[in-house]
Amino acid sequence: MTDCACNLLGIVNGAKNPYGAAEFANIMTRIESEMEIIPLGEAEAENYLSEQDKEVLYHVRDHAKIDSLGWGEWTGEKWFYPVVVNGENISTVLDSYESVLRDEIDRTLSYKMPEVKPFKMPETLTFEDGSEGYLTSAGMTGGSGSVSGDANAVVAGEKSMVIDFTKTEAAALRSDPEKLEIPIYRSYRVSFDWKFLEVSKECEEWGMDIYVTARPANSLDSDLYQIGYISVIGVAGDSGTAVGELNLNTSSEDICLVFCNGITGTGKLAIDNIQITEIVS
Repeated sequence: MTDCACNLLGIVNGAKNPYGAAEFANIMTRIESEMEIIPLGEAEAENYLSEQDKEVLYHVRDHAKIDSLGWGEWTGEKWFYPVVVNGENISTVLDSYESVLRDEIDRTLSYKMPEVKPFKMPETLTFEDGSEGYLTSAGMTGGSGSVSGDANAVVAGEKSMVIDFTKTEAAALRSDPEKLEIPIYRSYRVSFDWKFLEVSKECEEWGMDIYVTARPANSLDSDLYQIGYISVIGVAGDSGTAVGELNLNTSSEDICLVFCNGITGTGKLAIDNIQITEIVS
């Protein structure tokens, strides 16, 4: 358990030797604070677990226990302030919230691991056939994307995707979950070639900041549930290759790859040779 000082609060308040109980809590907290990863259980047994096994076990542990922050609707403010700040009796406080805690316990006991679907890796997206492939601008508020054969706009081959970012802090292009499913609880490497075609005046000195991230389809214009950040910064004429990782340790559904504008200026970015591969540990 994390933060023993809080989790052992009841022992400290009701122990025959409260000073000893408090010292024990301090020792456990100090030991845990020095660990990069808090062990799942028997250390020797963990040697036989794969990284995927550990990922699953960590997910269950982090979603099925009370810690210093709380548990579901059983938040720290329900017990921390009455007991620690107001000095109320811990048994009385816990009894008053028995139904809330019972609901959380029942919810945890009925928890089922989500299905981890296989990832069907798409072919490298080159736009040579003139189509947008699995990309779309549908529902985007920050601009749009279109395939261009203009020699000045092409990054590689004869055609490239040109994204016109018309609004700051907004998305202009995304993948379509109906055409490309990006399963959760997997990790991915994303790479693409890019070239800045235009940037507005305020970006001419320090560059325009574009980034690629993963967001659920129901939250495309919000960074609240986004995962990962692959940054591209430059001025008109700059080009290169972006590479980054997205670790989708989330229960959100219909994940989209989203191209977003940063906080300054507008402009156009050409992209090509988009690759999405799974990182297998």
